[in-house]
Amino acid sequence: GGSNSSGLASRELHGSRPALQERAKEAAEAAPWEDVAAGAHSSAPSAHGSLAQTLQRRHQHRRLAGTLHGRMGEAEGELQLLASRLSMGAGALIILGVVITVLLMCFFVLVSLPSDHAEEDIPKEAGRTRKAPSAERQRSPVPEASPSAAALLQQRPAAPPSASASPTPSLPAEPADEPVERSPTVSARSGFTSKAPLGLPPPICPAFVLQHAVRLIVPRDEVVRAQSSSSAVLTITSPAGKQLFRGAFETTPLGSKTMSISNVGCEDDPRIVICNDPSTSDLRILGRGGTVYGLMRKTSSGVAVLTKGVTVMTVDVGRGMELKAFDPEGKELAQSTLEPGGAESLWKVQAAPGVDAVLVIACMLSALLRF
Repeated sequence: GGSNSSGLASRELHGSRPALQERAKEAAEAAPWEDVAAGAHSSAPSAHGSLAQTLQRRHQHRRLAGTLHGRMGEAEGELQLLASRLSMGAGALIILGVVITVLLMCFFVLVSLPSDHAEEDIPKEAGRTRKAPSAERQRSPVPEASPSAAALLQQRPAAPPSASASPTPSLPAEPADEPVERSPTVSARSGFTSKAPLGLPPPICPAFVLQHAVRLIVPRDEVVRAQSSSSAVLTITSPAGKQLFRGAFETTPLGSKTMSISNVGCEDDPRIVICNDPSTSDLRILGRGGTVYGLMRKTSSGVAVLTKGVTVMTVDVGRGMELKAFDPEGKELAQSTLEPGGAESLWKVQAAPGVDAVLVIACMLSALLRF
């Protein structure tokens, strides 16, 4: 009986298997997809492990790539910062080099410029080393005039028109090659301090103190007109006829007389002015800007020129507008002569080498005009 029952059960089980499979299929279709996937994964554990390892490796690769990208960005930033610092350093070096170059150039320019103190020290040293006067006197050249004035004055005058002309001047007519002896000379009260040849008056117009004889010419009729009128203008020229100076003689209503010599076009700033002093019989001699040069005092034979109370030149008045100037020792410094020529007669003044021709002609004209 037992065997029959087991066989019966076996038959019922086999008979119901298709139905059970059908129900399982329906239940699987009705269940969620996750459970199905889980069942599928549970049914294939090896495939699931391989997929997890692949995903993990990809995740690691992504993390490594992100890390490398970040480090590369940091390195690039550091490189840019280093490059900017290097460029700033190079700019600073360039600016520093330019500044150093400018400073060196300024230094060399300052070194190359002459020093005013050094120039001032030269005369002091020369004064310290100067020896006492001895029998053999030191010699130094006379200050030269400007090239234009020297060229005009070095021209020889025209020969006299006839043999009956006045005697030939005894002064040297050719340029002197030997330097003229000079020593410090101080003029009158205010400030005429200059070097002049020994025994010669200090110059009032150094531009016309030359190493050769200087000739100045004035038309005779202008001198005669000045002698007979209260005012006159004198034209002072070179032997070639070039006007060098303008002379003016004026008399005020009160009786004051003034004789001046100025450059052409510079009448407001005359080279020399000789005027009478109302307080004395002496005439005052003024230089440029009214600087006091000295006095001119009347003598029995003419006039005497004094600077600081010392006679430095005398002028003797002769006949026919012939005058001569001498130093205190009696050496002839200049002379004037009249060159006949009718209405075109010329009054000529010739100064020896080293003598101020402007000072000489001014003093001679004042002596002729009889202030």
